[in-house]
Amino acid sequence: MRNFYRVISWSALLIMLPGYLLAQAQRITGRVTSAQDGQTLPGVNVVVKGTTTGTTTDANGNYSLTIPGPNAVLVLTSIGLNSQEVPVNNRTVVNIVMQESINELTQVVVTGYNTTQRKDITGSIASITSDKFKDIPINSLDQALQGQAAGVLVTQSSGTPGGGLSVRVRGNTSISASNRPLYIVDGVQIQAGALTTGYGGQNDNALALLNPNDIESFQILKDASAKAIYGSRAANGVVLITTKRGKANQKTTITADAQRGFTEIIKRPNLLNSSQLLDLQREAVINAGQDPDKLGLIKGVTDGINTNWLDMVLRKGIYQQYQVSAQGGNERTRFYLSGNYRDEEGVLINNRFSRMSG
Repeated sequence: MRNFYRVISWSALLIMLPGYLLAQAQRITGRVTSAQDGQTLPGVNVVVKGTTTGTTTDANGNYSLTIPGPNAVLVLTSIGLNSQEVPVNNRTVVNIVMQESINELTQVVVTGYNTTQRKDITGSIASITSDKFKDIPINSLDQALQGQAAGVLVTQSSGTPGGGLSVRVRGNTSISASNRPLYIVDGVQIQAGALTTGYGGQNDNALALLNPNDIESFQILKDASAKAIYGSRAANGVVLITTKRGKANQKTTITADAQRGFTEIIKRPNLLNSSQLLDLQREAVINAGQDPDKLGLIKGVTDGINTNWLDMVLRKGIYQQYQVSAQGGNERTRFYLSGNYRDEEGVLINNRFSRMSG
């Protein structure tokens, strides 16, 4: 009889055990998104900490998982993202936002027709972020490339404010045709080169119309594989420009920036005064076998007037720049607004560059 009761007790326990386990188990669902742009993240591994129970997010970033209890902890991992542990805390819907890993190999690079990670790039692409030139008093976006990318030669032929620059990505490939690279701003080709004929026969730079402070990054495509999508227009290389924009889940930030300074010629040539010029001319006349006293009055020289013509046409130029910008966004709306004013005097009188942009 004792054995009979023992069999009944074990049978009852086995019948109750699945129900007990079912009561402890819990099914949860959720969605994984990116903190940078709010986009859903497919292929993220979601595992219950301390177990082998897990799943991966689908194409829309959704996942569904059975956990052993309400106090379970989820471990999320994915290439290019920071690993994250999230307590369930008795929730049935657990949405998770993941941060991208700050790593040079996982840096996103724009290639013209898509974006990809730097470690997957086989072509020659140089990347320049706005942190490299934000404190430099530049007046055009091509001037921001100067000294920032290997193999990119940027030269300035004059000190004219807003004047043209020479940018060479693949060297001088033609004698008669243009050697300028192709400039693409947010997917749109823009005019480059001389806009108008400026003061003193200098050319104004069309790229100076754009505010460099609105630029987020440059991608310079150098070799044939990187620039193939643009065809023959990209024979001299391509400069892809991405402008600043708001980001999802970003608090609204307002930034004000002011710059003031001056431009001046470092070393001026040492010119002769009227007495020194008269002595030099008398010596030249004597060497020519003539009498210098018969030359008579030379205006500005023998009448004792000293005129430094460099002082008459040159000056210390003042430049000033002011900018105010606002940036932010949420899940549905992202925005970036900016206003900029720049006024720069050249070292040559009547030489000036002014720009207002928004």
